[in-house]
Amino acid sequence: MLRKISIRALRRCLERVDSEGDYSHVHAPLALWHARRLAAGHRDERPDLEALSVLGRFHRYRYRAIGPKSRRDRDIMIWTFAQRLIAGDESLPSRDALDALPQAIDLATDLLVRAGGPGRRPPVERVLSVWRRLHDAVPDDHPERPMVWNNLRVALLFRFAATRDVTDMDEAVAAARQAVDAASADDPERALFLRYLGTTLVTRHERTQVVTDLDEAVAAWREALRIVPAKDTAERSSLSSLLGFALLTRFLRTKRQADIEDAIVSYRLATQDANDPDHDKHLSNLATALTVRADHTGVTAHREEAEAAQEPAVRAR
Repeated sequence: MLRKISIRALRRCLERVDSEGDYSHVHAPLALWHARRLAAGHRDERPDLEALSVLGRFHRYRYRAIGPKSRRDRDIMIWTFAQRLIAGDESLPSRDALDALPQAIDLATDLLVRAGGPGRRPPVERVLSVWRRLHDAVPDDHPERPMVWNNLRVALLFRFAATRDVTDMDEAVAAARQAVDAASADDPERALFLRYLGTTLVTRHERTQVVTDLDEAVAAWREALRIVPAKDTAERSSLSSLLGFALLTRFLRTKRQADIEDAIVSYRLATQDANDPDHDKHLSNLATALTVRADHTGVTAHREEAEAAQEPAVRAR
């Protein structure tokens, strides 16, 4: 009842502005009180599109009347647009949706973080719907488009974890590919999107055992390593370890000697930074790969190298 009273009061105020051209109506203390009450009643999990629409229009008029000094009115206006965008309000004008994109992405990212965190989580269907809407709203040439594709991937993986429906995993892989394709060659995040593409493909391989997923993951991580600067030793060690894992896994499926040799090279690269927090894990992975090779080839030199690698790996545990 109180909500309806506030909405009606603000609509009457806006109608007076439209009919009289007099913006003083939006400065009335009672009108501002109704606006504040509507804003206070907002609930993220149950957005009130009617209230958000009226509230956004009210603060747009106040911003027009006061000008740049009224930053708070503009902020509230954009916030209402962002809430309407992620709620799927089709009546939101495209211009307003574009203005609200940065804040809508922030709101959706917070939702995604909470979905993957401890405590009470938002429903995964809601999270996925929000990121689908943002994906549809972001222009192809928008700088945030690769990140939106990537976060859609994450939302799909959350639902896959809940349903084990392989179609979600397939769509997550497709979204990861799109994130890479949308990132320009000089995008500083391109290597990160390649990393995520590889991990998503390996996750799908664990489910489907399709070797071509490993092939694509290997290619993605190799490209990422070509991009990551030499000074970023921690990231290079991590990527080298991931590449080693994919190559070792592929070797266990195909028995191609080149794969186990390349896996060992990758794991050696991963161990080069002794200050890496994961250095001990990398040493253990190298020892495992050397042992797998020795078991496969039966070569004495390979066995001796594997045994020698076991000692630092054991000390590191």
